[in-house]
Amino acid sequence: VLDKPAEGRYKKGVCRVCVSFMHRSISWVQGNSDHAAPSSPARVRPNPCVESHNARPVRGRPVQQWPQLDDHESYRGLTIHLASTDEERNAIYRLRYDVYIDEMNGAGRHDEADPRRRQFHDEWDERAYHFYAAERGRMVACARILLRRDGPMECEQHFDLEQFPPAFPDSVSMTSRLALHSEHRGSHVLKKLTCALYQFLCEEGQKFNFIDCHTRLLPLYSRLGFRAYRPGFNHQKYTYVVPMVLVVDDLEHLEQVRSPFIPIARRYPRS
Repeated sequence: VLDKPAEGRYKKGVCRVCVSFMHRSISWVQGNSDHAAPSSPARVRPNPCVESHNARPVRGRPVQQWPQLDDHESYRGLTIHLASTDEERNAIYRLRYDVYIDEMNGAGRHDEADPRRRQFHDEWDERAYHFYAAERGRMVACARILLRRDGPMECEQHFDLEQFPPAFPDSVSMTSRLALHSEHRGSHVLKKLTCALYQFLCEEGQKFNFIDCHTRLLPLYSRLGFRAYRPGFNHQKYTYVVPMVLVVDDLEHLEQVRSPFIPIARRYPRS
């Protein structure tokens, strides 16, 4: 799906870390009273998320025309890209605005959003890797990856990263700001985009990838291969979220959950 990065970016270091805590069930994360948060998931008002099937579409903006790249996989007119220009990144910020600000009523939570330009970006975007899906020239989904070796990651104090030596910091990363156009929820787009993200993690020699996940979406990300490994926290910009981790080269677990990442994982060495 993606070009291989420049020579030397792939790190082959062996990671030996105990991950027994990741075998805890999702119910442990959501329901253990010993770890109850001030705002329990059961009492949190449902928060419309980017994968919601019920969100109302945002009314039209002129279709952006993107060049079709021959070296990217095409699936029913869908192509996956790693953004490299300001034009692409600005379009990503506009799609985010449509989802996070318009659909999720996030203007009051995200003071970094720009209503005049209808763009939503933050301090982490400057060094993030931005991916997007385009279908017939129209951007329909996006997400970003932050590599910890480039600097601190968003809300990392809630992720207990010290439990992941020696991978931390060079081989841990975070995926965030996933946005999916309302017309494409429930389609193949999310699968294709996340597979591209996973391939990038493999190419970059990443051992662990983290997300913060709304409790309603735990089953979705569990099917991809992520695991809830600690209690959640109240995100200052959203609601109660649960930290999840993907052990990138754990092929056995990916096979157990029938992750779409399996064919990609089999092409890369495991530690």
